[in-house]
Amino acid sequence: MLRRNFVCEKIRFIRSNEVRRPDLIGERGSLIYYLEVKTINHSQEERDGWYKEPPLRCITSLTRELKKKIEDTYLGAIPQLTAPPNAQVAKKIVLLVLDADYTFDPIDKTVADAVLEYLCLIERPDFDIICHVRSPWN
Repeated sequence: MLRRNFVCEKIRFIRSNEVRRPDLIGERGSLIYYLEVKTINHSQEERDGWYKEPPLRCITSLTRELKKKIEDTYLGAIPQLTAPPNAQVAKKIVLLVLDADYTFDPIDKTVADAVLEYLCLIERPDFDIICHVRSPWN
């Protein structure tokens, strides 16, 4: 991602005893990029459906719970991205990997489109979001 999207020449994992830190650092010349990767997994309702046969409800829009989970995950990445001493001058990126439930199937757009629409509403200017949606429908 850092190499492909931002043409970083040097990329490495950040190893530290501190809990609050980004996952990766990339460098391109004098520019610094911090990347924090967050995964949002399947809902408990879907997981229960893997082992039991309860009636699952199909939905066509993002639920309030999923929106909260996405926003909380994104906001949780911000302290990690701002922890390094030179974070103020670095580009800060949150990579969200979303495992979309098979019960979520928008009618007139893809799952990714629906998620990206919501991400545009919560994205903060200094903390870019890149999202990869893993969905059975895409």
